[in-house]
Amino acid sequence: MRLLTICCLCLCVFLCSCDRIKTSMMLMQANTAYNQGQYDQAIELYKKLVAENSNNPEYHYRLGLAYFSKGEKFQAQQKVKHLRRLGRTDLAENLDQLLSQLAE
Repeated sequence: MRLLTICCLCLCVFLCSCDRIKTSMMLMQANTAYNQGQYDQAIELYKKLVAENSNNPEYHYRLGLAYFSKGEKFQAQQKVKHLRRLGRTDLAENLDQLLSQLAE
């Protein structure tokens, strides 16, 4: 019985690790696409990350940056609002400052 418990625990740890690895790989792919100027691809990957981790402000911020870089001001402004709702006014202000430069 003890061996079964240990095996189940190991399986749970392994499965949780797989999700984290998958998320890390997707984030790396999204960041690479963004850095290479492939904003459409980056946006799609960041959107998947946000869908899987809706309370992670970093993913919302990066998605907002990708929208900003693509020139999609309205979508980027939506991310500013969402970041404020998540309590990350620092990231919201940073993105908002970038958007204000577009208006100039």
